[in-house]
Parts: sequence; structure tokens; C-alpha cells
Amino acid sequence: MKQFWTAVLALLLALTACGCDQQEDPPASAGDTGSIPQHDTEELQPMELTIEESEQCYRVIFADPRDMIYVSDTQATANGAVFHGVLTTETGLLVRSLEVSAPGQLLSSGGDEVAGALGLDAACRVQDTNCYILSVEEGEESRQVLKIRDETYDISPLESVHWLFSWEDGLLLVSLDGQICPVSLSGSLGTPTDLGVEVRRACQSESGTILLMSQGEAPAFYAIHPGDPAAERLCAVPEALEGTQLLSGEKWGYDLMAYDDTALYGWNFGEETLMELLRFETVSLSGSRTVALACLDGETLAGVFRPMDGSAYRVFFLFQSETPMEKITLTIAGITEPMVMQNLMAEFGQMYPEYHAEFVDYQAEYGDQALTQLLMDLQGENCPDVLILNGLPYEALAKRELLTDLNLYLRGGKALQKEDLLPSLVAALETEDGALYRLPQSFSLETAVARQSVVGEESSWDFETFSAIADQMPEDCAVFSQRDPAAVLTNVLFYAYARLVDEDAGTANFDSPLFRGWLSLLKELQDAPPPESESSEEALATGEILLLPVSISSAGQYDELSQALGDDLVAVGYPDGGVASFYLRNPVAIPANAKETRAAWAFLQQMVSASYQNFYSGWLSTNESIEETMAEAEAQGVRPESIAAVEALLQSADQAVYYNEDVTNIVLEETAPFFDGAISQDEAIGRIQERVGLYLDEQ
Repeated sequence: MKQFWTAVLALLLALTACGCDQQEDPPASAGDTGSIPQHDTEELQPMELTIEESEQCYRVIFADPRDMIYVSDTQATANGAVFHGVLTTETGLLVRSLEVSAPGQLLSSGGDEVAGALGLDAACRVQDTNCYILSVEEGEESRQVLKIRDETYDISPLESVHWLFSWEDGLLLVSLDGQICPVSLSGSLGTPTDLGVEVRRACQSESGTILLMSQGEAPAFYAIHPGDPAAERLCAVPEALEGTQLLSGEKWGYDLMAYDDTALYGWNFGEETLMELLRFETVSLSGSRTVALACLDGETLAGVFRPMDGSAYRVFFLFQSETPMEKITLTIAGITEPMVMQNLMAEFGQMYPEYHAEFVDYQAEYGDQALTQLLMDLQGENCPDVLILNGLPYEALAKRELLTDLNLYLRGGKALQKEDLLPSLVAALETEDGALYRLPQSFSLETAVARQSVVGEESSWDFETFSAIADQMPEDCAVFSQRDPAAVLTNVLFYAYARLVDEDAGTANFDSPLFRGWLSLLKELQDAPPPESESSEEALATGEILLLPVSISSAGQYDELSQALGDDLVAVGYPDGGVASFYLRNPVAIPANAKETRAAWAFLQQMVSASYQNFYSGWLSTNESIEETMAEAEAQGVRPESIAAVEALLQSADQAVYYNEDVTNIVLEETAPFFDGAISQDEAIGRIQERVGLYLDEQ
């Protein structure tokens, strides 16, 4: 290395002695602060580098510290590295630092609340003191200040300061426009030096040398050595390194290390070989989402990974390994695969690169034995980590203690806590002893609406009240737009299933007055003529029907329906079914015997997050997302009274409706002869009771 620079110096001296043309620096004016001598670009042509791939393997381990910062600066230290970044608060910024060391430890995390700051531009720790360059408001514009301990210092005339380095007993400021300026820890600025070029990248080695990469048509590397704030021009930037991020390579024996989207490199100035130390894809990482990287020792690296969905940054450690890294499998299972699942798994793999998510479709794999096989696996070694509950006997699984109480995760959650969830939804999903076994990806509000001028201000009704109002309706007014008893009965089972079947107790209640009343009503309903209106909404508005079942997925939808009815709308719900119910879309649970529970909880949180709201219309489970949805509705012109009505429905919904295909099929099969007049009501009910009872016993 020394021989290389000796040769370069000798060549320059020889050229000067031979009278070769050399541009002299212009004389400094009285107000000039000095500049770095510039050389003819022909003297420092970029080298053509040959890339050599290392055979060393690595493995990655992620860490997720609480209140993780958005990292913007990396500082190499003798024993590791310090990552600096921010968290946004109501009053300004919380500037924090996270110290890491080999063999992969998070040593400390601390920081300062900075009121009124707009952003963190640079950070550095000197003598156990965190120092920051901050952007603050000044009238309608902003300016930069230096903050050391509790003091704030003006750094004008410097502008666009982007790097802050430890320098002797103080600091060195480096700006994007090439200004270099020392400053003491008491805030006293030294004399700025003009590099003469704009700076694109900068980093500092553990021994104190600062490496700069200029930008422009002929970028070059510069070095600022301890004790001398003047910059030394080293060489032109090889084309292979022009688009890279820089980090100190001192601990690994390189003049510099750099990474791009695909790989991490090591290089010594003057050498024709660029060492490819690591391809990110071999450890499931991406350089484009790696916001910080540092060497901890001669074998270990630490970095910060930025998930694509904008969630909290993640710290990772890279260790040398004898064999290539194998991903951990996260198994997601269900009777059928939801349409959105492939997208969810792909996104999860990008957020958690150490995992490979796969879906097991039990219906496709095992056909008629799907449920039997799934029940066996839930109790054995092949238990999946995440369970999609569509079409599964949820209450039976909970009763057998095959599902995990999600309160265990919500109580200590970082991203998702119980208080974040819609209270009425939690209350509807919790068991009598307070356990919460499932959460939906999204949900809709299921209710039935009527004209307020007809039914009054009923907020909900029992079957007796409903029947009394129905009996008073004109002969040409039907109860529902549907005339097929099987179609209406399917809706009845959907809304009132919990009142007719108690899966937890294993009992059926089809001999109740509620179900008998429905059968009697539907017996008469099948002989009524169909409505003349083109739509059910029009039939309700014109008085041809009494009740219209609706699924509400947005405040705008409710507003349109209300206006179509001349604002003569009231949500009353199904008789004995509550004013509104939650219909869960893709409810998800964590099996009790899951192995990768940490990743399973992360996947579940991702499913219920706003990232995938667009895949299904409907509501998300969190208060924040509902508030945002309502604010968007108001901005789009939805009337306040409609927003208030939907908010009231969200708060008053008190159950999660459940469609049990097996029980529904039994009921429809045994009531068909009754509606045809072949058997009595008692006989039909007796058959249903017997068959549903046997079904529940089998579960």
C-alpha cells in the first residue's frame, strides 16, 4: 500500500519536473477559507476491477429491540458500532442511539427528546456524548443547528451538513457541497475548508480516518487523516463502486468496504481485484433495504433492515458459517387457501427474510379426510404455526385447547396491543373466561335495515316484536325480497346460529320458540308473489318488503343506501340476532402446538394490518384504522350523520356471525319435506335435533 502511494507521488514529481502542464490553484481572496488542490482528471483514471467471489458462507440472526429507531447514521467504534436515528413524537423528535457489539449483542439504547426539530441530518457520539445536526424551523424556512448535550449552536454559514464525525477532541462537519469544518464540543466553529467537489458518500474508520466519495462525472475518493482537516485525494472511483454505500473495512483488512443492492464488497486502493464478500440473497437480505451496515469484529457484521411495508426497522447480525444458511419454515394451514395468501406470504418473506412461509391446503391434499388429518396434525409433530379458520369448527378447536390465547401476545406486544383493537370486536370474540383465540384479517357489519317510518325507532327486536309488525303490514308487503324458504333459512342460521347451536356445550336448540316461529313464517312466505321492483333496495323504498339484509363494508355504502331511502332508514338487525354482527373474513389463529410462535404472531399481525386492506373491502380490527377510514369517508363527502350511524353500529355489534355449512345442510335437507307439506313441523324439528346432536358429538 505504501509502495503504491510512493510510486504515485514520484510520478507526479516527475511530471512536474518535466514541465508538464499543471493547473495552478487560483490565489485565495481575502475572504476565501481555502480549498483542496484539484488535479487533472487524466492523472487519476478509474481502475477496471475484476470481481472475485468469496467462498465464505454466512448466517443471519435478527433482533427486534423495543422502540426501534429509524436509523440514519452509522458510527464504527473499536468494539462494534453505534446506529443513530429517530422516533417521531408529538412535540418533535426522539433522537436515539443503539450500540451493538460482537458477537451480536445490543449493548445500550438511549437518546434525547428534541422539541420542535424537523429532522435529524447527522449524528455522532464523542466522549460518551451524543451530538446531532438538526433541521429546525425558522419562519417559513428551516436551518441547521448543532446540538451538544443541552446546548444548541448556530453553524452558519455552513449549509447542507450531512455527516458528523468524531475528530480529535471535538467534531468534524462535512456538507453535501464539500465544506469541511472542525468544531469543538463547546460549539466553537473552526475554519471551513472547501473540498471543491460535492460529496456523495462518507464514512469513518475505527482509527479515525474519514473516507469521502465525491459525485459528478469523475468521482474520486478522498481521505481526511487524524490531525489534519485537509482532504487528500486518493484515486478515481472505480465504476463498480460508484453506486455503492460505504463502510469502514479496517477490521476486515480492507481500505474500504461497500455494498450495493446485491452484494457486499471489500477493496484496497490500487488493487485490481474487488472482493465480493457476501451476496445478500444467500442470507435472504436485500442491499436496497439495508439502511446501515458495520463491521463488529473480523468475522461479524451488524446492520439495519427496512421492511417494505414501512413497519419498524430490524437489526440483524451476520456471522460466518461453514455451510449456506437455510431458511426457517413457517407453516400456514387451512381447509382452503385464501386468495390473498400468496401475496401475504411473499410480503412476510420480505419483512422477515430468515423465514420461508408455505401454505398447506388440507382440502387439496387430503380431500374428504381434510378435517380429520388437520385435527391429527394439530395434536402432533406436524402442527402448523398459523391456522386460517375458514370452514373450521372454531369452537370445537378452542374447547379441545388446540388454539393459543392471543392475549399472551397482545399484553406484551410492541406493534399490536389489546387496547389498539376495536373493543366491541374483542368483546364479541372473547370467550366467557376472557380468552381470545382468533382475529380477522378484516370484517363486515351484518345487519338488516327497514324504513323507520314503518318500524319506528327499534334498535333491535326479538322475534315476537318482529312478527307483530309483520302481521300489521299490508297484504302486498312481503317480509323479505326472497321467497325461497331455503334462502331465508340460510340467512337465519347465519345470524342466529349461536342461539340455535351451542358448540361449546354440544347442544342444539332447534325445538325453541325462535326456530318454530321462523318455520311457521317461512311456510306462509313461500306462497307470496315476488316483488315487482328491479332491486331489493327499491322494493324496500316502495314498501314491497319489510326487511332488507345488508353487509356494510364502508360508511359510503351506508350513506348511499340511506339517501336511496330518502333518509328513512334504520338498522334493526335480524330478529333475536342483535342490531349488528361481525362477519369475519379470514379469521386467523395460532395453534397451541405451533413451533415458530414468534414468527406466527408476526404473520398474524401482518394479516390484520392496513397493508392488505385493499385485498378485501371491509373494516380492519384496529381503532386507528377505523378512525382513518372514517376520516377518508368524510373527506370524500360522506355525510356526518351516516358516519355517526355506522360508528354506532360498530360499537353496538355484539357477536361474530358464523356459517356452519354442515349444520346448514342438515337443516335445509330436513325442512324441505316440511315446506313441501310431506311432514309436520314437529317431525322436521325432531330430525334436525337428532342429526345436529350427532354432528356435535362427533366434533
